[in-house]
Amino acid sequence: MLQNKKYIKFADQNTVEVMSLGGLDKGIEKGDRKAETYTEKVNGEEIEFLVEFPNLTVEEIYALNRGKAGSYNDTGKIPFTALIDPHTEKELQRWSGGIATGTIMDAVKEATRELRKQHGNGISRREIGQLAEAEAESREEIENGDFAEALEVLSKLSSSAQEWPQTMQERVSRAHRQVIEAAQKALAELEELALEEPEKAAREVAKLKLKLRGTGLEGRAQQLLLDLKG
Repeated sequence: MLQNKKYIKFADQNTVEVMSLGGLDKGIEKGDRKAETYTEKVNGEEIEFLVEFPNLTVEEIYALNRGKAGSYNDTGKIPFTALIDPHTEKELQRWSGGIATGTIMDAVKEATRELRKQHGNGISRREIGQLAEAEAESREEIENGDFAEALEVLSKLSSSAQEWPQTMQERVSRAHRQVIEAAQKALAELEELALEEPEKAAREVAKLKLKLRGTGLEGRAQQLLLDLKG
């Protein structure tokens, strides 16, 4: 099911797959090809992912198995598939043994219609992806010292964010706070530098001032610059 191209395309728009897989450690010990890994660099760190389940690490598979997903199968048999209400985590339908992907897709469509009647439309993976990309881009701009650009990246989410769940709105707010805090730190460091090396501090403040638009720190930076130029 998880390797069926038609189902993968359907799942990208309609479901969140949560897997409970046991015995992975035995497969690793035996050198089973389904337990093979590949290495990718993520945020500068080398991380091993599973070939069978790209972008998932061994530890993430273990974590899924330790979570609630494993509690639904009370049959003692595999494969086992259950359709779960994401709002209540209650089981809506189950299939023990092999099952055609079309059958699952039909059940998902029916369940989705009912859930939308009760809870309204959900959030798409595309929107979640947009938020994650904006968070990453904002962090990059913070590292580059361009706080105005970091805020600009986040401002593009404003119209969409108003309709997002509280948890996603909180992520936007947190990202915004991180920009402001980083900008405050950068300015504070130059205020300290001004006590020891005023000429150098003046040059750096002039550069920083252009990158503080929208942070609310523009006036503070301007006053510091005026004081340094005396």
